[in-house]
Amino acid sequence: MRRFCVPLCILLICAFICAGFDANAVSFKTETAELSVSPDAVFLISCSRDKLSTMEILPDNVKSDYNLSGTVLAACVYKYDAYALTQSPAQDDVCILTRMHNGKIENELYFRSLKLSQQSRLVVTESYFYVINQKDHVAVFDRKGNKLCTSSFTAGDIVPYENGVLCVCNKSVILLSGCAESTVLHCSVAGKICGIYDDMLCDSSGNVYQLGKGKVFSTGVSGTYKNCVTSDSVLSINGKKIRRYSKSGKLLASVNLNVSYPWIAYYKGKILAISPSGYDVLYTCDSFTTLFPEKKAVSKSKKTSAKLFDGQYIYLSESTTVANFKKSYSDKYTVEFPNKKSGYFGTNTKVSFTSSALCAEYRVVVYGDLTGEGNVNSTDKRALLKHLLGEEKLSGAYLKAADLNGDSRVSNADLVLLTRSITT
Repeated sequence: MRRFCVPLCILLICAFICAGFDANAVSFKTETAELSVSPDAVFLISCSRDKLSTMEILPDNVKSDYNLSGTVLAACVYKYDAYALTQSPAQDDVCILTRMHNGKIENELYFRSLKLSQQSRLVVTESYFYVINQKDHVAVFDRKGNKLCTSSFTAGDIVPYENGVLCVCNKSVILLSGCAESTVLHCSVAGKICGIYDDMLCDSSGNVYQLGKGKVFSTGVSGTYKNCVTSDSVLSINGKKIRRYSKSGKLLASVNLNVSYPWIAYYKGKILAISPSGYDVLYTCDSFTTLFPEKKAVSKSKKTSAKLFDGQYIYLSESTTVANFKKSYSDKYTVEFPNKKSGYFGTNTKVSFTSSALCAEYRVVVYGDLTGEGNVNSTDKRALLKHLLGEEKLSGAYLKAADLNGDSRVSNADLVLLTRSITT
């Protein structure tokens, strides 16, 4: 089995948890994917010609692909439904709005007197559809597809906001609620709005603004979705570094990560660091702390042999019961299994740790358990064979569990070790 001697030394903002993505993960291109954060869920959305792909990051890991009859020119997610706009092939001033859910097309709605471009944007709210059209004006439609009005201004970006949308214009940000327009910020916001919370927003150039007042400061980090606003601070992610600022611009902390993330978002008290092939969920707490600053020594008599916490997974050389695992950490943490109450647990099981300074959740990796059953048998051997043959690829915690010799890759050498463990 793998032996670890590397100490965990990664400082994490507000105590991170990192939850791996499951086997249905898909890789998204950073330059084409849109990040959608709403009160209900967080999605990545990617459009390519007549195909729309969505990756639900929270609250559930769900990936869906949709094939449409025309080129997708604008898309968004609202209350778990994906919406896509395509130009009608028969009439160049008619657009088709398609609503989709869980991999299925639900219905279509026709928008008349609307021409789109590749830079078009779509936002869905409870009462209206907002679309940036070919001339960069915002067209407002009701839920039946009736066009209500077109804005008096041109807009480069629109994002959902309280009872409407925020529209980024040349010299200002305008709140558009239905057809009612009101200026909320006199300032030249650059490019897209990449994060907003209450009356604070970040743009894609790293500038931070307060609605009604103007620019507060700049994080210095440019690029879409590399900054976000939380309930009490501003976070900026640049490669492997996260910086945390007060809302007045004071640098509070700088933290180095072990991998790079192109997107960062804030959702229901959680900080999300998102990569093209998955995500890490970074739970916030009341104070900065190291995550498991000391590797926990576990008594062999408790049948638990945790080797390492790497910020995303907790590694075990063998499975153990929920009760024994909780007992191993009872002196420091409250340990909970959200989806498992008793008995043995296996690979990809969620486990959370809570203390006065820590809120963290992991996925379990049990070496050799490639099916999540909590034991190692011929079923796991078949899963590894299929992976090596390219028939059914392992991913996430299951891929980690297949690396039995610890060389950071899965090969025939791991198959030999797995076979031996089954026969002995």
